[in-house]
Amino acid sequence: MMALSVFNCTSMHERVNRTERQFRSLPDNQQKLLPQFLLHLDKIRKCIDHNQEILLTIVNDCIHMFENKEYGEDGNGKIMPASTFDMDKLKSTLKQFVRDWSETGKAERDACYQPIIKEILKNFPKERWDPSKVNILVPGAGLGRLAWEVAMLGYACQGNEWSFFMLFSSNFVLNRCSEVNKYKLYPWIHQFSNNRRSADQIRPIFFPDVDPHSLPPGSNFSMTAGDFQEIYSECNTWDCIATCFFIDTAHNVIDYIDTIWKILKPGGIWINLDTWEGRNQVQEHRPGQYPSFNNYCVVFTFSFTPQTLRICIVSGIRLDQRSEVIVFPTRAYIAEERCQTSNYKTTMKTSN
Repeated sequence: MMALSVFNCTSMHERVNRTERQFRSLPDNQQKLLPQFLLHLDKIRKCIDHNQEILLTIVNDCIHMFENKEYGEDGNGKIMPASTFDMDKLKSTLKQFVRDWSETGKAERDACYQPIIKEILKNFPKERWDPSKVNILVPGAGLGRLAWEVAMLGYACQGNEWSFFMLFSSNFVLNRCSEVNKYKLYPWIHQFSNNRRSADQIRPIFFPDVDPHSLPPGSNFSMTAGDFQEIYSECNTWDCIATCFFIDTAHNVIDYIDTIWKILKPGGIWINLDTWEGRNQVQEHRPGQYPSFNNYCVVFTFSFTPQTLRICIVSGIRLDQRSEVIVFPTRAYIAEERCQTSNYKTTMKTSN
C-alpha cells in the first residue's frame, strides 16, 4: 500500500537539498552573512536519517498486518515514489507523536483532552456507574492517547482511525513501546518558516512519556481500523461518543451526525471539541426530517460553525438557556513551543 512506500521513502532530503541550492545561488557576500547555515542543513539531514530509522522500525513492525503489503512497489519490487500529499500526511503524523505521546505535548493534551475527560467523569461518575460497563467510542483517535486515557479511568473504550499513517504509528506505540521515553524523533525539521532560532527546528521530542502497557488489569481498550460510517452501523450501542478535531474531517457532516445519533444509546452523550469558527447564536429550530435527539444528552465541548449548529438543531439537538460556554486558552495546533505560528481557540458548550 502507498502508506508503506511513504514510510520507506527517503525523499524527505529533497526539501533540504532544494534549500541548499537556493542558498548557494546567493551572492557570496550574502552567504557570508549566514556562516552556519550549511552546517545547520547538515544537522537537519542527520535528523532526517534518524527519523527514517524510527519510521522503518514502525513499518517493519506492522507490515505483517496487511495482506497487500507489496502494494506500492513496481514490478521489480522497488518502492514507488510518494506523492506530496502523502509526504505531508507523514509529516503531520510525526507531529502527532508530539501531542499524543511526549511530555512536550502535555499542555496541548490538557487543553484538548482534559475537557472531554472531565465531561465523561461528570456524566458517568464512578459513584453511580460501573465504568467497565460504560462503552465509549473515540472516532478519529489518531495515535490513541485520548482513548487510552479514557481506558485508564476504567471505562470500556474503543478508538477508531482510518489513516494508515496513524494506524501504523499507534500500533507501534500501544503494542511495542513499554519503556518510557525510549525513542526520539525530530518532528520540526520540515518546518522552515516561523522558527525563532535554528536550534528550534532540530529540537527533539521523546516518546512515549508513559508506559502504554500500564493500563489497569482487566481494562477494555481496543483500536479499530476503517471508515467510521462503515464500521459503526449497529443502533443503540454506545453510551458515549467522544470526538476531538474530528467533525471537520467529514465529507458530509450530516452523515456523521446521523451515524452518531444512530449508534448512541438512548440517554447517551456526544462530546466534541473543535476549533472555534463562529460565535453567532442559533435560534429555535423545529425538529425536521432527521431523527430526534430529544432522548439524548448531547454535551458539546466544541465550536461548530453556525451552519453546522443549525444542522444539529434541525436534527433535534436543543441548546437551551442552561447551556454553558467556556472558552479555553488560545493555543497553537501541534507547533514547536517557540514557533511563531497561528493559534486556535476552542470552546466548551454543555447542553442538557
